[in-house]
Amino acid sequence: MVLLHVGTHKTASTFLQYNYFPALKGIHYFHGETAVSELLKSNAIPGEDVLLSNEGFTGVAWNSLWKDGVSNDFHWIDSFEKRISNLHRLFPEASIMIFFRKHGDLLISMYKQYVQEGGILKFDEFYNETGVIRNQDLNYTDRINKLCSLFKNVYVFSYEDFKKQGIKLLDNFLEKEINWTREANSNAGEKFSNKSITGSKVEILRKTNKIYNKFPFSVRKALGYLKCSPRHILQNTLSFWQPKDPASFKKMNDQINTMLQDDWQYVERMKISY
Repeated sequence: MVLLHVGTHKTASTFLQYNYFPALKGIHYFHGETAVSELLKSNAIPGEDVLLSNEGFTGVAWNSLWKDGVSNDFHWIDSFEKRISNLHRLFPEASIMIFFRKHGDLLISMYKQYVQEGGILKFDEFYNETGVIRNQDLNYTDRINKLCSLFKNVYVFSYEDFKKQGIKLLDNFLEKEINWTREANSNAGEKFSNKSITGSKVEILRKTNKIYNKFPFSVRKALGYLKCSPRHILQNTLSFWQPKDPASFKKMNDQINTMLQDDWQYVERMKISY
């Protein structure tokens, strides 16, 4: 069988790709942007067990224009629709594995990622009905229904459940639903996470991006190679400094979760639980 882990963004995909999935027994496993091409080049035989993992399967949340603060018609939900449709054309009989994170928590995390990637918009410019992320882009019900209309088996997970239960949730799911197991002595439970910027570092980097993005590409490439880019300094060199997020983030988080609670209840009804 073919199992596609499609994300979504900011739901422990890196941990799964580097710690958990490699420990599964007897499968062909490929991850990242090259997952499909690597599968096509491999010696996997049709009918064998294959796992592909790439959060990009569920779309790209912004383009280079949005990072430069230029409004345009590129949006995450449209990218999702196109990529999922393409995925179905390639693997019409595949099963889908997808994680969802509470809307407010996801949005704050995505905004930090946006700034880390060079974004210059303020949060209230990033998230609004004419911004990078709109409520339409956060509609989980539509995403689940789209997947279910294309694929026979769609397995929905709550990121919050995964944080509480850890790999036991995945072990139970794979054993009961897919008949896959992992090596008992693997390091699949070890902590692995991407470093993120917090608090005032987000605003410092956002403002710095406005200047840094105007540097010639050759200069930015050289600074990146030397690990002297603003992002590297704030995210890695100063990783010991972890200022608390502003109260406005917590307030917005709670407001968004309340506003979209019906959508989250749909995830709760559809999710895998053991």
